[in-house]
Amino acid sequence: GQTRREILEANAIFKRTCPAATVRYMRAPYGIWTKEVIAESTKAGLTALHWSIDPRDWSRPGVDAIVHAVLASAQPGSIVLLHDGSPPGEWDPNACTTSRDQTVTALSR
Repeated sequence: GQTRREILEANAIFKRTCPAATVRYMRAPYGIWTKEVIAESTKAGLTALHWSIDPRDWSRPGVDAIVHAVLASAQPGSIVLLHDGSPPGEWDPNACTTSRDQTVTALSR
């Protein structure tokens, strides 16, 4: 099905771009763990992983808001959800900044 295909395609991209890296974990799209997602991630040998802090960087709330949301909740072992790209159809190749410029700037703090 589609879930299996997406897992295999993502893993192929990781292997091409980072051949020495081993993918061991998977987060469900939007954090929705359906029976199919659980079954297919298990078949692919991936351990389910869910975040404990979501600064909602996808909504572009500003660098200070992202940093505050993370630091206000962070504890040892926290898993922070940050996004590295735009969903299909939302990327604007003509934009002066990337959709994740706030996230990248927040990481430097």
